Amino acid sequence: MEFDVRKRHICKVTPACVEALKVRSLYTRPAYLVAENEARLKNNAIKMRIFKTLCLAIKHQQHGIGAQTAIVQNLQYYEHLSEPMAELLQILTEQYDYPHLTDEILRYPCMKCMLTH
Repeated sequence: MEFDVRKRHICKVTPACVEALKVRSLYTRPAYLVAENEARLKNNAIKMRIFKTLCLAIKHQQHGIGAQTAIVQNLQYYEHLSEPMAELLQILTEQYDYPHLTDEILRYPCMKCMLTH
């Protein structure tokens, strides 16, 4: 059974936002964990399923801030994720019409640099 995040808003399914976060992490956390494995990302079907899961969560379930944190942290720890994360952001912007996360992630290094100087 496939859970369609577009049809249900998690806050309507769960009464508390903390519970909504837990429900959202049930399908986003495994996506990030699978992405950590470079060999799995070479399989295009797996990569596209990860991207779809994350894009839908970002656009329809307010996962933008969580995704931003996860992407920035993963880029610091996993060198092989730079190109796939850029591809994810491109798909999110072009196919899902959600450029906000891309803008925030591109601003992050500039803000970090400004704070250190």
